[in-house]
Amino acid sequence: MTARGTGATAWLSAATVVATVATAGSLWFSLGLGLTPCDLCWYQRIAMYPLTVVLGGPCAAVLWESPVFGLTIPNLSLVAFALLGGLLVGARRRA
Repeated sequence: MTARGTGATAWLSAATVVATVATAGSLWFSLGLGLTPCDLCWYQRIAMYPLTVVLGGPCAAVLWESPVFGLTIPNLSLVAFALLGGLLVGARRRA
């Protein structure tokens, strides 16, 4: 196992800040100002809220790099997500 450089940590920190600001902003608009979110905003919240926890927690703690392909754990999860998404789209088209 090798630790990644500070460049990856800087990108991860920036992504965590963006996700946190987006989460806080969306909560302020709905809870603070009393605005009701539209359907697309709900989908955005579903995608954005977990990023605050995931990017700031496990991804920041585990910066492991695979010796074979150079993939990190977050990149491996992205590959798995893409494969599962492709399988679900393929299964949906068959049905």
